Amino acid sequence: LYAFGYFDTVRGLDRKNFFQLDLNTDTVTNWDPKFFNANSESQGIALPIKDDIIFLGGGFGALDVRLRDKIAEFDLATGYPTDWNPMATGGSAISVMTKEENTLYFAGDFTGLEGTNQSGNAAYD
Repeated sequence: LYAFGYFDTVRGLDRKNFFQLDLNTDTVTNWDPKFFNANSESQGIALPIKDDIIFLGGGFGALDVRLRDKIAEFDLATGYPTDWNPMATGGSAISVMTKEENTLYFAGDFTGLEGTNQSGNAAYD
């Protein structure tokens, strides 16, 4: 289970705005994406794509000191964001994300991606 919200700790562990709970053991996992520059929109979405890849969308500005504004691809095997960085600009957060076949769709409050004007929604192959 992936959970976003307005908190700094979960069960005594430092987890700012996000944590992962192992439902089999009812324990908070060691994984912490280390959100930085979170705005007031600390809500978000986590979308597992493959065994070791998860997409995160929300109101963050960086993950583990790597600039990733509002959306990131995370490699769970390494524990770090991948090199993919769509450079979302403007607005406050990615709030909707889904995958259909080989396309990732997302929407939210943003005005640009990869230097182009985008008004709140986008799709990636």
